Amino acid sequence: ANVDAAGESNRCGGVAVGEGDISKAMSKEIRVQAGLDYQVRMQQLALAKTALADSAAASEETNANESTNTENNANKEMVVTAFEVSGDIDYSKLIEKFGSKPITPQLLKRLENVTVRRGTVDKLHRFLRREIFFSHRDLEKICELLEDWYGIPPPAEDGGETNDTPMNVTATKPDKPCPFYLYTGRGPSSQAMHLGHLVPFLFTAWLQKAFQCPLVIQMTDDEKFLFKGTYSNDDAGDGTGSDPNRTGDNLDHFAKLTMENAKDIIACGFIPEKTFLFSDLDYVGRMYPNIVRIWKAITVNQVNGVFGFDASSNIGKVAFPAIQAAPSFGSSFPYVLNQTKENEAAEANDTAATLGCLIPCAIDQDPYFR
Repeated sequence: ANVDAAGESNRCGGVAVGEGDISKAMSKEIRVQAGLDYQVRMQQLALAKTALADSAAASEETNANESTNTENNANKEMVVTAFEVSGDIDYSKLIEKFGSKPITPQLLKRLENVTVRRGTVDKLHRFLRREIFFSHRDLEKICELLEDWYGIPPPAEDGGETNDTPMNVTATKPDKPCPFYLYTGRGPSSQAMHLGHLVPFLFTAWLQKAFQCPLVIQMTDDEKFLFKGTYSNDDAGDGTGSDPNRTGDNLDHFAKLTMENAKDIIACGFIPEKTFLFSDLDYVGRMYPNIVRIWKAITVNQVNGVFGFDASSNIGKVAFPAIQAAPSFGSSFPYVLNQTKENEAAEANDTAATLGCLIPCAIDQDPYFR
């Protein structure tokens, strides 16, 4: 029984009782009803407590799921740099991020016009037809060079033909050499190359056949040492040294990988007399003037901003982008691209410098050239 502040009435079990009816409040009927009401209230409190606990558990689960989703989203976030590729790749966003352009049906028609219709290949490569190679930078300029070389107009954009040349005719070779060359490369990090490594080389072999042009292949054994090389207590750095007390490095290890990878690359079927495969450790001296020019033109801040280097990076890492960029200048290969001997053509460098360069590569390598 409770008495309110004004003392006007008493309540017992929810039944109003007058001040003179105390005995009635103790009757059996009242006690039974009070007990039932109490039992109902306890059940309601228990249900409310259970509901509250369930709500808290659901809230924790939701928060946990949100946290997991956030982590999963972070794990799936697209990351494409010159040194890392991870997450879910959105190719449209990738093109936008790198500032390249998609390879359009009209551009494929132009490529077909200067390859298939010249009789050098039967059809466009499946990597183009299936959009394995999906974007480009200035590929239309290569088409322009080839159209001028062959003396043919580009195909009409409305689907019509601008010339009557049938498909798969015998190629008429122009008098002048091809106005550009191909450049691709490989960083030797394993003794054998897997299918993913071979994709750009298989495509490059087709391009060389289609365009009948020179090709240079750079083996960046220097880069792999700068980024993955180690120092160890033996001469060779690979556990085979004779002096365990001497601190050595494994630079020679990457030079040996160059030789092993070169065997896989050669097997892709390039035109031997039009192909020059070289190791940076061996050939970099020829490219050095262009490397110096690139170093002079680019600041450390620009390189750090593009490649993510910082003060903890060794100086070789910061300097290397110029070494990979240098082969895109024909003057880095004055005698190779002119197929002349060093003592026979003083003007070879000037001739090579006028050549265009087409670089088949993965899009993460684009920062070296853009």
